[in-house]
Amino acid sequence: MALGVEQAIDNLRVLLLRLPDVPEGDDHYTPAKFSPSPDVVKVVGSYKRALAQQLQRVFSHTAGDGTLITFVEKGLGLCNIVEVLKRQLVEARADDGNAGLLVWLQDLTTSALAVYERAGQQPPPSAIVLTQDGATGSSKRPRASSTASQTAAAKKSCPTSRASTPKRASTPKPGPTINPAKELLKKASTTRPKPLAARPVAATTAPPVNAGPKRTVIPTPVLPTPLAPAPVTPESVPPLPHTYHDDDDFNIDAHLADYQSPDDNSDNDGPASAAATVPTSDDEDLVLLDGPPTASNGKKKKQKEVRRALKYSIDDLTDTEERESYTQGGHPPNNAFRVFTVTCRVRSNPELNLRYRCIQPGCGVSWAMPRNGARIYRHASKECENLPQHLKDLALHESAKLSLGSKVAKSHPSSVPPPAAKTGLTQQTLSFPAMSVEGRKEQQDHFDHAVLKFMAVGAIAPAAFDRPQWKQVVKAANPRLNAISGSTLGGPRLTHEASFVVQKSLSSLRKLFNLTLTFDGGTLKRPVSVYTSHVTTPLRRIPHFMAAKQGAGESHDASWIKDFCANDVMAPIDPIRFAAVCSDSTNVTKRARLDLNEQYPWVISLDDAPHVLNNLIKDICGIPYFKEVIYWHYFKMEGLLKRLLKFFNKSSMGSHELAVARYDSNVSRGLEGVGKTRFATICRAGSSVLRCIEPLKSIVAQDRLSSEKKTRKAYEFLRSPYKAAKFETELRQLVSVLTPIAKALKCLESPYSTLADVKLFWLAFVSLLADLFKRNKRDLELPDPVIERIRYFVNKRYRSVFAKSPVYDAALFLHPGLISTSLVRKKNPNPLATSVFVQPATDSTAHAETEPEDKDLRDALPSYLRVGNFLMAQLKEHLKIKSPSVFGGYGGVQGVTKAFREQLRAYARQQTPFRKKWTSPRQYWDDLLEHPDARLLAFLGVKLFSIVPNSMAEERTMSEATQINTATRSAQKPSTLVSLIQVRQYYRREEQRATAVSRPSVLRFRDLDAKIRAEILPSAAAPDVASLVDSAPDESDNDDDNVAASGQDDATDALDDIEDYEPDSESEDEIQGRDVQFVAQEEGIDLNSTYLKDLLSDVAIAGAQLTGATKKAAQTEEDFGDIDSIDFSM
Repeated sequence: MALGVEQAIDNLRVLLLRLPDVPEGDDHYTPAKFSPSPDVVKVVGSYKRALAQQLQRVFSHTAGDGTLITFVEKGLGLCNIVEVLKRQLVEARADDGNAGLLVWLQDLTTSALAVYERAGQQPPPSAIVLTQDGATGSSKRPRASSTASQTAAAKKSCPTSRASTPKRASTPKPGPTINPAKELLKKASTTRPKPLAARPVAATTAPPVNAGPKRTVIPTPVLPTPLAPAPVTPESVPPLPHTYHDDDDFNIDAHLADYQSPDDNSDNDGPASAAATVPTSDDEDLVLLDGPPTASNGKKKKQKEVRRALKYSIDDLTDTEERESYTQGGHPPNNAFRVFTVTCRVRSNPELNLRYRCIQPGCGVSWAMPRNGARIYRHASKECENLPQHLKDLALHESAKLSLGSKVAKSHPSSVPPPAAKTGLTQQTLSFPAMSVEGRKEQQDHFDHAVLKFMAVGAIAPAAFDRPQWKQVVKAANPRLNAISGSTLGGPRLTHEASFVVQKSLSSLRKLFNLTLTFDGGTLKRPVSVYTSHVTTPLRRIPHFMAAKQGAGESHDASWIKDFCANDVMAPIDPIRFAAVCSDSTNVTKRARLDLNEQYPWVISLDDAPHVLNNLIKDICGIPYFKEVIYWHYFKMEGLLKRLLKFFNKSSMGSHELAVARYDSNVSRGLEGVGKTRFATICRAGSSVLRCIEPLKSIVAQDRLSSEKKTRKAYEFLRSPYKAAKFETELRQLVSVLTPIAKALKCLESPYSTLADVKLFWLAFVSLLADLFKRNKRDLELPDPVIERIRYFVNKRYRSVFAKSPVYDAALFLHPGLISTSLVRKKNPNPLATSVFVQPATDSTAHAETEPEDKDLRDALPSYLRVGNFLMAQLKEHLKIKSPSVFGGYGGVQGVTKAFREQLRAYARQQTPFRKKWTSPRQYWDDLLEHPDARLLAFLGVKLFSIVPNSMAEERTMSEATQINTATRSAQKPSTLVSLIQVRQYYRREEQRATAVSRPSVLRFRDLDAKIRAEILPSAAAPDVASLVDSAPDESDNDDDNVAASGQDDATDALDDIEDYEPDSESEDEIQGRDVQFVAQEEGIDLNSTYLKDLLSDVAIAGAQLTGATKKAAQTEEDFGDIDSIDFSM
C-alpha cells in the first residue's frame, strides 16, 4: 500500500537516525545549510523551489536522476532535513514546489535503504520497509501533484494511519488478519476477561531470534531536533536553532496517568486494567506473570494465581512485529517511544504477554507492556551506556518536552511581570472557550508544577500527596483544581522535570569554558553505592548536578569511574570546555582522575583540598599523646571525650543540669558532638567541652547527675583534680593545634576559593603552627617528640599536594597582588635550605651574552622556572586542540612560544601592560584578554582562576541525599532520589539567581558566615533565660553536630573513625630528627608575613590588606602545523 506524505517523512527520520557504516557528526549538515538564501527565494519566486535547489548543493545530487545520495555523516544534523520537509510538505500551504520536494523525499528514502542493504542490515524495527512489488510501499516516484491530493490518496490506501483516523474513534480501528492463536484467546475468556481487546496474541511457537518478520506499516514519531553541543569557539555560542513542536494528537501525561509505574512511597491509582499491570519490585526490568487483576460487576476479585518476578536475558527475547495500536479507542500511541524500544516476546515462554526492550543491540533491559514514557526516556537518556549520544540527547529532549516546567515556560516564556494596566476604560473581546478549556488546563499545569517544586525543595515524600487531607486542601482552595496523585508526582512528573532541569543545565554549560568537573561516591540506605558528578561554572561558581550512576553488579574501579565521567558528563557538554577535574584522593578516584587527564591532557587533575586537610587532622588525632584524650588505651575503655559527649547526648537530666549550671556561669552554648556530615568537628566538640568545663566540674562535684554506678563512669574522672587537669590540658593542646588547620579547611570549602587560596591557606596555618611551637615552653608545653611528629605529618601532606603538581604555585605566581610580595620572591634565603631547582651547568669561559634573559627572575623567584614550564605545557595542549583562537596572529607555534616567554617576563617584572590596578585575580586577567602583549598569559590566568579546587558540591549533594533518604524512605530507588535532588537544586538556584554575588579577592576566615565560623569556634555570647532548655537548639545548630539535637549515636560515632584511623606505620625513632622545620621554611617563604596571619585572624591586622581598583575587558584560528617539534621549555 502507498504511504502518506507525513508517514513517509517520519519513516525517513527513523532510517536516517541509524544509518550503518556512516560516521556520526553534526558538522557537515547544519540547520543553516537547509535554509535557502532570501535572495535566491526572490529570484526563483518560490521558497520550496529554492529549497530544492539548496538541497542539490548540500547533497551534491540531482533529484530524480536515478543515482543514490552519499551521506557524509549521520546524526541530529542530518535529521534537520526531516523537519524541513515536514514543514514544507505537511504544514505549509501546497503549491507547485511540492512536486520537487516529494522527489527529494523519495530519493532520500531510497538512498537510506540502499545504505542498509550495502551494510547487510535490515532497517530499524520502527521503520517502514519499502518493497518493489508495492506490498508495503510503492517504489514509483510520486507525480507532481498537490499535497492535498497526496494526503487524500494516502487516506484511501492506509485507513489505519493517524492522518485518516479521528482522535476519538467511535468504532474500533481495522486490525490485521486474525491471529492463529485466536481460539486460545476465546478459550481463555471463559475463565477471565481479556486483558485488552486489541492486544495481539502470538502463536505458541516463537519465531527465531532476528528472524526479521514482515513489518506492518506504522506511523513513526515526529521528533524535534534536540540541542546539540555548541561548536568549540572561544566565544559563548548560543544553542543551535531547532524546531520544537508538541504532539497535539497525543498527551503523554494523560497516558502516564492511566498507566503509572510504581515509585517510592506511592501507590498506583490508575485504572485496574491490563495496562496498569506493573512490576512490584524496585527493578524495572521485572514482569508479573499469570495476568493482571480483573474486575467483575464493579467489584475486584483476588487473583489465585501466584505472581512471580523473573528477569529475562537478551538471548531469551525475540523481536516481534509492531502493530498500529494495541488498544481500542483512547489515546493514539506515542510513536516516539518506538524510536528507543522494540516489541518482543520471551522465547522460553511464548504464552506470556508482549514485552518491549531497549533497541540498542546488547542492552538486555526489557519491560512489560504497555510502553511507559518515563521508563523509556529515563533509560535512554541516563541508564543505557551504549546508546549513541545523539539518541541520548533526543530522549532527554523528548522527556523534557513533557515536563511541567516546559509547559509552564511556554505559557509564560518571560519572568518579567506584565506592564501595569493603563488608566481609563478599554473594550476587550473575551474568548470564553479559551477561558474555560485552555485557561483551566493552564491553571492546572501551574498548580501541579508548584506542587512538584514544593515536594522537591521541601524534600516531602510523594505519598503525602495521596492523603485525603491534601485533596481536601486543594478542593477548599479551588474546586476546579484536581489533586495530583503521589504516584504520578513522584513517578513520570518527577522524571520528566529532572530531564527538563538537566537540559537547562546543558544549555547553559555548553556556552561556557573553563568548567570544573567533580565526582565522588556514596552509599544510600538501601544500601546501594552511587557515584555522583557535578559541573561548576567558572565565574559564579554554580554547581550543576549532571549525572549519577549506580552500576549495580559492576566493579567501581578507576576505568568504570573514568568512563562515567567522560561519557555521561563531559561528552554531552564537550570535553574541550573543561579546565579541571577534582575529587578526593582514594586510590580508585585518584587513578580515575589521572586517566581522565591522560585522555584530555588540558584537563588538570586536582586533589580535593578540604579532604587533604581533614586527613591531616586525623593524622594528628592519631598521635598516641592525643589519642589518650579520645581513646584510653591503657584501660581498653572509651576515651574521656567520647564518654562525656555520649552521656550528655542521652541523658535528659544531665542536659538540664548542665544548662542551669551554664546559666549560672554565664556560658551561652552547651556541648556539641562530632558529626559525620562536616569536616573538623572534633575541633568544635573539643572547644565546646573546654567552654563548659567549669559548669561540668560544678555539677559533678555537687552530685547533681545520675547516681548509677554504670553511668557515673562517663564523668567520674572530673572529681579528681589531677585527672580533670590532665584531661583539660591535653584537650586544650589538641584544640590549639587543630584550630588553625580547621580554619583553613573551612575557608577552602567555599565554592569561591581558588587554586592560589590552597597554597595561601596552607602557608597561613603553617605560619600559625610555627609561632605556636616557638612559644611552646611558655604556652602549650607539648613534648618535643609530639611537635616533631606534628611537623612530620604537616610536611608529608604538604609535599603530597604541592611537590607533585605545580598548578598551585602557578596560581600563586599569577595572583597580581602577590607577585611582588615575599610569598613569591626570595627574602633572606636560608643558606642551609635544600635547593629545589637546579641551574643548568655553564662553561666557566662562557661569555656573559650566553646567560638567559631572565636570569634575574630565576634568581629572585624560586618558582619561576617550575611555573614557566607548567604554563608552557598547558599552552602546548591548548594549541593542539586549537582552543581558543587567542593564539592567532603570532606567526605560528614558534611565534606563540616566543611571545609567551616575553609576556611571562614582563609580568614577573610588573611591566606594562601588567602594571595595573585590580579587584580580583580573575577580573585582572579578564581585562588583559584583548591586549596583544598579554593575552596568551591572560588566557592561562583566566583558566587557573576559574577552577574550583574542591569537590564540596559532591559532599553537599550527599548531605541532601542523607536528609531525604531517611530510614522511613529507605526503599527509594536511586533514580528517584537523583531526580528529586536535581529538581530541588535547580529551583533553589533559581531563587538565588537574582541575588548579587560579591566576593573578596581572597576569602578570609572572618569573612565567612557566622554559622560556618561557629563550626570551628562556637560563639561565647552571654546566655539568656531561654538557653536553659537545650532540647530545642537555635537554628544555627539545628543539625546532627549538636549533641542535644542528634540521634542516639550520631554525636560520637565519628570519633570511632578517628579511633580506628592509622595515620602512619613509621616508628617514633624513624621520624625523630627528620623534620626540624616546615617545608615552607626550607623553600625560603616568609612565614612571618602579616598577610598570612591576617587570613585566619578573627579581626583585621593593620597593614595586611592587598590594594587594588577596577576595570573590564575580553579574545581568532590558525593552522600551527607540527606542535610537538617546537621547544616549549623555559
